[in-house]
Amino acid sequence: SANGNAISVGGDVGGHIIGGKTDLNAVGNANITAIGNFIDIGGDVTGDVTGGIGKSDADSNKIHVAGNVSGDVIGGESLTGSATQNNIIIRGNSGGHIIGGKTDSGSASDNIIDVHGVSTAGDIIGGLTNTGQTNRNQITARGDINGSIYGGYKGEIGQGSVQGTNNTVTLLGNLTKVTGNIQVGSVDGIGNTLNINTNRPVTLEGNISGAQTISIAVSNIGAGGSAVIIGKDGFIDVKNATVTADLKLKPNVNVGDNIKLITAEDGNNSRIDGDLSKINVNVSSELFNMAISLNADGNLIVSDKETNEKQKPISEGLISGAAAVFVASENTANKGVESAITSTSANVAGAGASVIAPFASSTGGTSKIKTGSYVKTTGINVILGAANGRYTDNGKLTVGPFIEMGKNSYSTHNDFGKGEVKGDGDSKYIGAGLLARYDFGSTMASRPYIEGSARFGKNYNKYENTNITSNGKHAKYDMNTNYFGVHMGGGYEFRRDNQALDLYAKYLYNNLAGDKIDIMDMPYDFKAVESHKLLTGARYKVDLDPVNNFKLSPYAGAALDYEFKGSADVYSYGLPVDSPNLKGASAMLEAGLSIDTNRGFSVDVGAFGHVGKRQGINGLANIKFEF
Repeated sequence: SANGNAISVGGDVGGHIIGGKTDLNAVGNANITAIGNFIDIGGDVTGDVTGGIGKSDADSNKIHVAGNVSGDVIGGESLTGSATQNNIIIRGNSGGHIIGGKTDSGSASDNIIDVHGVSTAGDIIGGLTNTGQTNRNQITARGDINGSIYGGYKGEIGQGSVQGTNNTVTLLGNLTKVTGNIQVGSVDGIGNTLNINTNRPVTLEGNISGAQTISIAVSNIGAGGSAVIIGKDGFIDVKNATVTADLKLKPNVNVGDNIKLITAEDGNNSRIDGDLSKINVNVSSELFNMAISLNADGNLIVSDKETNEKQKPISEGLISGAAAVFVASENTANKGVESAITSTSANVAGAGASVIAPFASSTGGTSKIKTGSYVKTTGINVILGAANGRYTDNGKLTVGPFIEMGKNSYSTHNDFGKGEVKGDGDSKYIGAGLLARYDFGSTMASRPYIEGSARFGKNYNKYENTNITSNGKHAKYDMNTNYFGVHMGGGYEFRRDNQALDLYAKYLYNNLAGDKIDIMDMPYDFKAVESHKLLTGARYKVDLDPVNNFKLSPYAGAALDYEFKGSADVYSYGLPVDSPNLKGASAMLEAGLSIDTNRGFSVDVGAFGHVGKRQGINGLANIKFEF
């Protein structure tokens, strides 16, 4: 016997390779076997490769070739015994026959063949015998085949007959063509299966028979296309088979388009044996749900089409990018206005007096926004400006132009029943604006006030999600769009001694322009994102006695934040994408400390958090210059 040998070569081999070979001329009936040999070749082979050659059994041999093989590849070859349970994997191309097990009189069953590249000359045979059985062989072809595929074969190649039960042939991945026959097993056998699971429509030019079960799962079928095309000299037998079909169409297939499951080309022998009109066919696209109807000619007509939930993260990237701009409006409407007011304040000022001073405000932190799934954002925004506070007989008018900028990193999180689908992006913006406020009365006394602001600028948003794929690409886009926003509000500040209670209500409107972008070779129409928000709340502040000339003023507040719209509408091929909606209420709590340095400026530091539709903690730093 020649059992259990191992050959491992890291590179190319310029000749034949045999794992183990016995004396085929040995006298007697003793078991002279070639079992359990292992061959592992890291490169190409110019000759033949055989796992084991035995006078009797040649079983359980394994061959793995990382490159190409020019000659024949045989897992196990037996003269008088069995050739079973051999395993062949070829990562590259093959130029000769590939045979899992070959024997004269024994069983050639339970062999496994997996060819990743193109087979250019020979046939692929699971089991080859003259008088034995060829059952339960498995063949997987991932590249084009220029020969025939047989699950089991009896007799000389090309002169014998197909046989066997429970054999499986699978056409997989990038395979687009088989020029020869595909005969899985005996036509009157049982359990023979043909799987056509390819990334593109496939052309079969020979005779397709001997399969009792045919499963067709072909992707990237276009309008007017066919999943399987039978060549002009070929035929397929479906009358003796149970056929199932799950087709994935190209995203540009529309309602009313015609597709086919199997098409026979014009030719003398090109035919389909059996009735295709009774086959239950399901169709879909990677990012669309589609429905079909069957017409009298057996053609499939797309009767309905809609986007599926897997596209939702694309629209979430849009709303996440807009979040930075929308949060910036809150900074302007709250601490930005407050900073401008304080910077231009004067303890004693008569009508007509004017105070000009710079001001600045910044907030930053993290938030979680519920969108049916959720979006996490982390960012910072800053405004810098100069305000003019003019005192009148009846109060004070403050007007301040400013510039603003910010950056926001975000991630979108979804679960469609197969684990989390996570995307990542970042958004940044730069713009300018003008804020104003009028206090009716002295800023040192109880008084009502009104305020407002207007902002405009450019937002730059990048998003990528490697889990969303179509046309062999993943979702990725850059979007540069304009934004503008306004806010209006009013309130009443009650003051008594060293205490102040501010009651306010503010309306904020923001608009981020849309864009039309091709993503994964598909057209997407991003509509403008609009936000209508109402803030109502109260803030209590107390001025403590100075400590080392530092005036400390702690404060705390609460507010209700209600978003009336906040939608991100996106369309693909004119169909609406499942989009997030920020509509809903959030409660806001804040606390902080204002420190008057008595050196021409004061600093306000604090934190605020949201619960509800929007969740998260943010910090703030507010600088107020006093001249």
